Amino acid sequence: MTRHDEAARTALRQALRVRQLASVEPTDPICVFDAADRLGLEVKFCPEKSLAGMYAKFPRGVILISTHRPPGRRAYSCAHEIGHHVFGHGTQVDEYLENAEHPERTLPEEWLVNCFAGFLLMPLPAIIHAFKRRAWSPATCTPLQAQIVAGNLGVGYGALLAQMSRTFNLFASDRYEQLRRTTPKEIRQQLLGRTDSPHLLIVDRRWNSKVAADAEVGDTIVLPMDAHVEGNVIKKMCDCEQGDLMIAVRPGIARVEIVSEDFATFIRVSRRAYTGRNMFRFLEDPDGNDLP
Repeated sequence: MTRHDEAARTALRQALRVRQLASVEPTDPICVFDAADRLGLEVKFCPEKSLAGMYAKFPRGVILISTHRPPGRRAYSCAHEIGHHVFGHGTQVDEYLENAEHPERTLPEEWLVNCFAGFLLMPLPAIIHAFKRRAWSPATCTPLQAQIVAGNLGVGYGALLAQMSRTFNLFASDRYEQLRRTTPKEIRQQLLGRTDSPHLLIVDRRWNSKVAADAEVGDTIVLPMDAHVEGNVIKKMCDCEQGDLMIAVRPGIARVEIVSEDFATFIRVSRRAYTGRNMFRFLEDPDGNDLP
């Protein structure tokens, strides 16, 4: 067994332990920001552009996440910083790098927490379960299917593809390269006929409601056409091929329900580029300001 194999096994064990401490099953998605709260860590979002994430050990465990990164990247950075906490690495500052180093050149400590982050967010049972509940096959998935699953797991499209291919060998390398060539921007264009939305979240009728669907003001959300929405944080724009196209217009929480299928979940909306403590991220705007 190589050193990397041993580190990967250690990372997997610790990721499953953290999921257990956070009361999250291996088959379910995890909101790492909420999980950090359950672990006694405080998560704060900050406006530093050069920062990916930071873990400060003293006086209490605090994680800083740059609000300038895409949603999936923020989740990965938070999971990464939880890894530094779990492995007792002490205070760490992780800069944002546009072109990250090759994994084999990464410092052992960073490689370990990268593995941990991947296993925490995307363990094999969670990936398999997400595809199975939709009657899809990981080996033959389409870009749109991968995007939907990535959204439900709270990770980026590229991160999910890398985990499926490089870590779990769920499809061949040529299939991985083929899927990578289709970008989330192109998926938005194909689905909506436009790319101006900062982020697209597709909440289908097989969404695992163990986690809420988290968005920011201005994001677009696709819901099933027969879904009923309670709350005023999102509003309908138009119909699209996949269902009702909604836009997040104000911070707060909405409940989505499909009565005929006994399906319900929550959509949580934060301010765009929110800065502050995670626990206040979805508080309603006291001034009641909607997206213009």
